[in-house]
Amino acid sequence: MKARNKVLIFLFALVYFFGCSVQGVKYDQSSYLDVSPAEARRKIEKDRNVLILDVRTVEEFSEEHIKGAINIPVQEMAKRLDELKKYKNYDIIVYCRSGSRSKRASEILVKNGFKHVYNLSGGIIEWKKYFEVEKMKKITKDITIEDLVIEFPESVGFLMKKGIKCIVCGEPIWGTLEQAIKEKGKEGEMEQIIDELNEVLGLKEEKEK
Repeated sequence: MKARNKVLIFLFALVYFFGCSVQGVKYDQSSYLDVSPAEARRKIEKDRNVLILDVRTVEEFSEEHIKGAINIPVQEMAKRLDELKKYKNYDIIVYCRSGSRSKRASEILVKNGFKHVYNLSGGIIEWKKYFEVEKMKKITKDITIEDLVIEFPESVGFLMKKGIKCIVCGEPIWGTLEQAIKEKGKEGEMEQIIDELNEVLGLKEEKEK
């Protein structure tokens, strides 16, 4: 009987513990999510109903901002919520300079019934760093065919269309892109081919801040 009582006490303790845990989660008011620059970019490119909200000062916003953003300084957020009512069902990506003010703004939005709020981690500072790295990520003649195909599978169709490599035919994929172009007697077209490849892969266009 004593052993049975110990088991019952243990079970009641588990129920109490997990019950309190669930109750704590249920009433948690801080439900915005932090997103990286890469995640924010994918969301902006994929979804139509996305609002980019800059909560820095008007002066900061005028100097530079993410394309398509609207500006409501965090100090004015509480009294300007009416301007955001039409975006209640949108995904709202909130950012500031480094991520501190945007957290406060995100909390205000959540407390006022906005359900899809995303705080840009690191703010516009990290956003710019991310795109600076993206700008440097261009295909050059020195990339190996193996790395090119692995990192950019969509390049396979381009290579075959240009008669540079027939991957499905079993042609070897070692060597550099420069070597592959020369092997096919297209050395004079090398710059144009690489330029077209970057455009096809979306690496040619200059990224906007």
